[in-house]
Amino acid sequence: MLIVHKIMIIKKITEIEIKNAAKIAQNILGQSEDDAISYLSETIKMKNGAVFIAKNEYNILGFIRGTYTEWNMIGNIGLIATTEAARGKGIGKALISAFEKWAREKGVRKIFVDTCEENKNAMIFYIKCGYIPEMYMSDYYADGSAGINFGKQINPSK
Repeated sequence: MLIVHKIMIIKKITEIEIKNAAKIAQNILGQSEDDAISYLSETIKMKNGAVFIAKNEYNILGFIRGTYTEWNMIGNIGLIATTEAARGKGIGKALISAFEKWAREKGVRKIFVDTCEENKNAMIFYIKCGYIPEMYMSDYYADGSAGINFGKQINPSK
């Protein structure tokens, strides 16, 4: 049983922690362990990518994986995931805040994130974090499974 303590650390992931975070990704994406590890490992090697984790003294509670493109300084949250026991405890918001801070420091002006239209909890979560639905993408995830793209301005143009 996972016990979420009031003390939570948000930090960039290390190579040693990737395997534990990958287990959370496996549950969300249905990937193999190797694919999930590769997904996170490749991101932390990128100049324009980052993975942040939330952890207590015992476990990784969740992570956020994101990147940005230099030519237009647009960020993208590729995946945010928490353990089931950690949901509703502010961990997702803390992870979003950490990624936004990192992106802002890099000069990113706007961040996008998408989810399938069936995932009402994710849509409510993104709206609570200040993201606005901007685009409907028919058949984005699969035939008959649309995506909703949310955006948030984090560094207004000067």
